Amino acid sequence: MPFGRDFMQRWARDERFRQARTCILFAAFAAEAFVNEFLAAFELPESRLKEIDMRPTVWKYIDGTAEAYGERLFWAEDEVMPTLKKLFDLRNLLAHPKPGFGSPGFFEPDDPQFEARFAMSELAEYLVMVGGAADLLVWRAYGYGQVDPLATKLWRARTVVRDFARRRGHLPEPDEPDESSIWNQIGDYLDTQPPLGDHPDASWTRLREAEKRRRSEPEDGPV
Repeated sequence: MPFGRDFMQRWARDERFRQARTCILFAAFAAEAFVNEFLAAFELPESRLKEIDMRPTVWKYIDGTAEAYGERLFWAEDEVMPTLKKLFDLRNLLAHPKPGFGSPGFFEPDDPQFEARFAMSELAEYLVMVGGAADLLVWRAYGYGQVDPLATKLWRARTVVRDFARRRGHLPEPDEPDESSIWNQIGDYLDTQPPLGDHPDASWTRLREAEKRRRSEPEDGPV
């Protein structure tokens, strides 16, 4: 392999690891922030909230939310929790590195085991499951009419996120054509999906009703 191309591939590998670490850390921050906000939305005593805050984040999702809401929302082996547990295990390794754990040096050979932890498919799954958990927590805490736009998009367009990760899970060839950004693809996909169901308290229902009224009024305004 020519030296210039080898050098650029090694630089791209380092940059991919850097971006992957950022993705993992911020996904973990978001997951913890969503569950903490959910717990604070209910009338638990402040002393109990402080006790819960000392527990691991996965415990907060499984047991803390059940205590606050009065009904279990997550289980240890459901669709979300195994992925969130992997996310926080990896976050802990990044925040508290152990001897022998780290990305290969610039001129060191690839480490398949290390790379597997930061594969695009893994990152996509973290984003999808954090989005799905947040989508559930927000409307259970504040009512059906409230959503977190980013979390809801990631969850509703999870097939797009996973497909994008599968396609982009390799370093592109120099002449490989670009494709539109993941956010453009998510937007295009959601445009083809049926709208969120109507509910009298939902913000999107109120917007639809307002648009209907606007269309039915004369151009000079209401009489």
